[in-house]
Amino acid sequence: MIKVCNKCGIEKEVEEFGWCRPRPGEKYRRLSCKECSNKQHQLWRHRHVAAWLEFLESEGIEIKCQYCGFGDKERYAALQFHHIDPGTKESVISTFIQKYSIEHERVPEIVRIIKEDCVILCANCHSLYHAGKIELNI
Repeated sequence: MIKVCNKCGIEKEVEEFGWCRPRPGEKYRRLSCKECSNKQHQLWRHRHVAAWLEFLESEGIEIKCQYCGFGDKERYAALQFHHIDPGTKESVISTFIQKYSIEHERVPEIVRIIKEDCVILCANCHSLYHAGKIELNI
């Protein structure tokens, strides 16, 4: 069976279109093909995270590794939030940032947690810290 993608306009096999499940018991093929859907999601995610990075900087939070200085905004996925006191870890900040916009009602709380309870580290330094290979001067 053939279907036309509403994004690229190319005729493709229906298997090239992902499933959509709007309500329990309902499902149908998406209007755009998997390739176009993936491109659209990547573009949305890049813009979404870029808005968050700009917002956090406006709040006085440096978006770079506090140990080695890595801070390439095009490679933001390599940066992680390390909770100084794991016992006070209330939420996974990176998950919150990926899911919610900067207009969400919990944003002031997340900014407070980042400022008071977190250090931004690159993935490499974060792993080295937890392996006991480096120390943080906090």
